Amino acid sequence: MTRGRPHGGALTLLSVAVGALVILFLGRAVETHFGDHGRVRVRTGRAEILTETRGVDLTAAEMDHRMLRGWSRPIPSLGRAPHEGGELVFYRFDLTKPLTLVLSRNPDVSSVTTTQRIGLELNGETLETVNIQPASAQIHIGLPAEHMRPIENRLSFHFISDETREVSSGGQGLPILPRFTGLEIRDGTQEEQSADPIRILTSRKGARIPAGSCLHIPLRVPHRAQLHARVDSVTRTIPATEQSLALFARAVGSEIRSIPFSVDEGGREFWFEKDYSLLEGWQPSFSADLSEFEGKLVDLYLVSPRSLAVVLGDLEVAGMGSCPEGDLNILLVVIDTLRADHLGCSGNLKVQTPVMDRLAREGVRFTRAFTHIPITGPSHTTLFTSRYASEAGVRNNGQAIPYEESCLAEAMQYAGRSTFGFISMTVLGKSFHFDQGFEVYRDELPPPWMLSVVEVNARVEEELLNHPREPFFAFVHYCEPHEPYSSHGLSECRVMARRGDEWLAEADIDREIGLSFKTVLAPGVNPIRFSSQREFRLRGCSVEPRPNGLRQIPGSGWKRDGRGILSTRDAELAFHVPGEETTEVTIHAVFSEILSETESRRNYALEVEAVDTALGELLERFEAAGLLERTLVILTSDHGESLGEHGHMGHVEQLYDPLMAVPLILRFPDGRHAGRTVEDLAALSDIPPTVFDLLDIVPPSKPRGISLLPLIEGNGKGEGRALFLETYRPEAREDKVGIRTPFRKLIRTLGAETEEVYDLQNDPGEQVNILERDPLTNEKLRLLLAEQLGEGAAGPEAPTPRESFLDEDAKEALKALGYFR
Repeated sequence: MTRGRPHGGALTLLSVAVGALVILFLGRAVETHFGDHGRVRVRTGRAEILTETRGVDLTAAEMDHRMLRGWSRPIPSLGRAPHEGGELVFYRFDLTKPLTLVLSRNPDVSSVTTTQRIGLELNGETLETVNIQPASAQIHIGLPAEHMRPIENRLSFHFISDETREVSSGGQGLPILPRFTGLEIRDGTQEEQSADPIRILTSRKGARIPAGSCLHIPLRVPHRAQLHARVDSVTRTIPATEQSLALFARAVGSEIRSIPFSVDEGGREFWFEKDYSLLEGWQPSFSADLSEFEGKLVDLYLVSPRSLAVVLGDLEVAGMGSCPEGDLNILLVVIDTLRADHLGCSGNLKVQTPVMDRLAREGVRFTRAFTHIPITGPSHTTLFTSRYASEAGVRNNGQAIPYEESCLAEAMQYAGRSTFGFISMTVLGKSFHFDQGFEVYRDELPPPWMLSVVEVNARVEEELLNHPREPFFAFVHYCEPHEPYSSHGLSECRVMARRGDEWLAEADIDREIGLSFKTVLAPGVNPIRFSSQREFRLRGCSVEPRPNGLRQIPGSGWKRDGRGILSTRDAELAFHVPGEETTEVTIHAVFSEILSETESRRNYALEVEAVDTALGELLERFEAAGLLERTLVILTSDHGESLGEHGHMGHVEQLYDPLMAVPLILRFPDGRHAGRTVEDLAALSDIPPTVFDLLDIVPPSKPRGISLLPLIEGNGKGEGRALFLETYRPEAREDKVGIRTPFRKLIRTLGAETEEVYDLQNDPGEQVNILERDPLTNEKLRLLLAEQLGEGAAGPEAPTPRESFLDEDAKEALKALGYFR
């Protein structure tokens, strides 16, 4: 994906031409083809057609990727409100004319009787404040041409609420916000080098740029790169004299700007600084020197105005490349919730992990690797971006990675790799933007919103192993040994669902996690009883289709734990349906056993052994497909798990090592560094810089982590390093931050402002708080923590899952995984 510009698999804006003219979206997601010359392969990312914004339906849910911040969820027919501030992106290719922005709205006639005010900014330039009268259906706003930018323009709304009436809602005064239903823009006032072309194709006839659109091509620019294209045909959609084809580029972190190019008209060459006038029937060739962007991630934009449709043939970027690891595939395996001390290679003789132990023997193992945050979604945010989770605005599960963040898979895609992602938990789904940069991202997760290792391996086989496209970057996520821990057949906890005397379903929840059954929900109260011989937890319950206004009300027999999760042996759950409609539904109830600490430790170890077996099966399939000999395997976890240490079971809550220490193993295909162990501190944020360093890729942004290659090769030292740690409410009960050096750890509880300091060399179990013993060392730790906080590590508070726009299914999924209270 393109940094700074959100888009997804369904990226299209509803574009409407002036009058009766409808602009047809003729372009398709661009297929990509790369040449193979020697060891070097380069390829574009997924190109696309961007259509000039003429009209936008602000009631459509699919517009979310255009609403950058601050907007409410759309209400059908009522539109969106900009809260205190909102921002959206629109495309504009003709910069010669001023524009009029027309905002449509359904006036809220129920209670708004005063004039409301909206402050506007266009690309950072302040425009006049707009007064919105109570009954106004349309607002006309002038957008001066001098403030317009090529391609992308950002329009920011600031709601000025000092003149609005407030109404009471649940005891709180809330401003009545103006809601917009539509938006329309109207014209008005190195060692081994080889040439490698990157061909961009939309069809056998070449690349089509529909009228009023541009062809957007993301790529990493190779050495001495040249853009070449030939115009096959030009078609006009409205009468015109001459129209221009323009070329723009933007390097990551820079503004979009035009770049010069030359045009060959039958042997005569002309140079153009901005654009080139085309007439129907002309078929020139043109080229541009891209060498100034060498090694950078760049967006190219070939722009065609509203009246001109252009078909390009033989469009390619050709250059010289040098990459000693050019053919190396990358397989990143993340085993969720895997403690660093539960591998045989780490000295644990009670857990059998022969596959991971073999990877350690054949590769490099880091003995002191850590996550920065013990929560799945935020930890993967750091893993993908090499930024602290809070810095990226992702403190809890249910929050999305901002599209402006540069993700590892995006860089892999820019560098010419096919990208595959396979997840097993809904918190890593596309809804939260973890699919950025992945061509294939399998996140379909029906209740109970977790996939087994067998199901994940089947998807890898289907999408990657049966049709390998090398070189590739593949991310494989296993949810085991995440809670609920399965005993894998050593115990049985059968839960039965009944409705009156009617038996509905039953299952051994150790194996199946939950129950799914069909029933009819009639108007009023529909009680369903769940019972078992052992006490169990109800982790979540969803209903499909969900009747409007449905409420789930626990009856007698339930207990609540500290996280608000219900438990029982025998209790009723009532489904209250308002209205008069009877609906046939499927109910998915997700359960887990209530285990003793001893049972939890045993089952956790069994889960680790099960995922080790599945990993072995996956690697055997890679080997049988002939891929393992060309694949770097990176094995790690997003965080650990507390199994009774410090009186805690689970993760999220604390910053002690059982939660923060993770395994980290790199197994090179040629046996390099086999059997090596590195004792220097390492972190999940180090994985992207390490991959970039290995593949000779320029990082798309400044990483928080470091490349581990010098440590692997014995050329670097990490003794003086300090790692930042964090965890936040509402998943945690308290906001905590910390700093970890090789021998000391400082943990600070925010709000309470209490501190803990541990001597990790003499007290690895972090049992004795030595806060008062060594004031000088403690002050150094505080300075290190203050430095991290000053750099934005724990920036302004991000929205919590309760404040995020989570639908009921998403909430039930997070509840089922133990995250959403």
